[in-house]
Amino acid sequence: MTFHSLPAGRPQTDVSGLRILLVDDNLDSLSAFAELLKLEGMELTTASSGQQALGAISGGAVFDLLISDIGMPDMDGHALLARLRSEAAASELPAIALTGYNVNTNELGGARFDAYLCKPIMLDTLLDHIREIVNR
Repeated sequence: MTFHSLPAGRPQTDVSGLRILLVDDNLDSLSAFAELLKLEGMELTTASSGQQALGAISGGAVFDLLISDIGMPDMDGHALLARLRSEAAASELPAIALTGYNVNTNELGGARFDAYLCKPIMLDTLLDHIREIVNR
């Protein structure tokens, strides 16, 4: 696996040190979320496209969580996740979708994100989901 479990005894609210792959084609959103998550102590790698994200994974980088926009040109978030799930290095990487779309997860097929958050997203909501997912 390419993600690690939180060490025993680590507080459930502590997200510092988590390695996040953040993907969004909107550079302003990408930059803003990256800075906010860095302030929480997370290590961020950003990608502005699905191809860049795949490059980061295939380049040997190890991540604890993928946070990806859904609506991106060329390769949307669902296609990105499906590709990642097909690669041994990221087959079990937890993932959160950020979307402006109304998503009914019961109707989705194939690779699914662990959580779908609708934009605009409050930082506290995102942090709660990050904590929940990485502490599973």
